[in-house]
Amino acid sequence: RCVDMDAQVPELMGVSRAVLENVIFCHQEDSSWPLQDAAAVKKRFDDIFGATRYTKALQNIKELQKEWLKTTRDRRADADLSQSHLDQASRLSGQRQERERAAEEINTELNDLSTHITAADEATQAAEGELNRYDSCGVRVAEL
Repeated sequence: RCVDMDAQVPELMGVSRAVLENVIFCHQEDSSWPLQDAAAVKKRFDDIFGATRYTKALQNIKELQKEWLKTTRDRRADADLSQSHLDQASRLSGQRQERERAAEEINTELNDLSTHITAADEATQAAEGELNRYDSCGVRVAEL
């Protein structure tokens, strides 16, 4: 019950526990605490004004800021790496298309040459046929 009272009194009065102990309910013998050494006075002021919570909050904010900066750097590095991969993929895709177009041109030229070779083969066979016919005529003439 005493613990409940210690928690409820500062809440009902609207002040912190440190203000109650060091200012409102300060015993006459302890009333000269502002004249004590600097470390003790600083500790009491820190208790009264909640400076330790403020200091802890600042430290927490600084830690969160460091983590945020690290995360931002990591994400930026990942983004730069992804961008370089995208650029490389685009460049390779362009090279692939260019080489496919070159291969298509070579295939077209190969087909044209194949057609010319076929026509030349036919002309050669026709010429050989005529040569054979003239040779056979020449043999017959020689026989006559």
